Amino acid sequence: MKRVGPGQFQVSPGERVRVGIEKSVGQWLASISDLDGATWSPEPADGAEGEFASPGAGGTASFTALYNFTPGGDGTGDFYTITIQGQSGGPSTSFVDAPALQDRTYTFEVES
Repeated sequence: MKRVGPGQFQVSPGERVRVGIEKSVGQWLASISDLDGATWSPEPADGAEGEFASPGAGGTASFTALYNFTPGGDGTGDFYTITIQGQSGGPSTSFVDAPALQDRTYTFEVES
């Protein structure tokens, strides 16, 4: 797996990809959409990891995460850590900071 842009990754056909989303403050956790182009196995739950196998050559898989923060809070110390790891290459780690409701789409393009 290789990160090629914000929320964009290049993966090999059938590569296992692990997605972990952790929140620094235990309330108002992220919501994860269904996976388009592949199947979660297991599906990520709040504060847990999920995995999937990328589709075949030329395919694409994607999902959206909705990051929720404490309503009316100032966001101090409230953030998400997102770690995406494929079978090859190092992990990609990013952060989403408060405030407000935010969503991000993650796309995995399979090498031809």
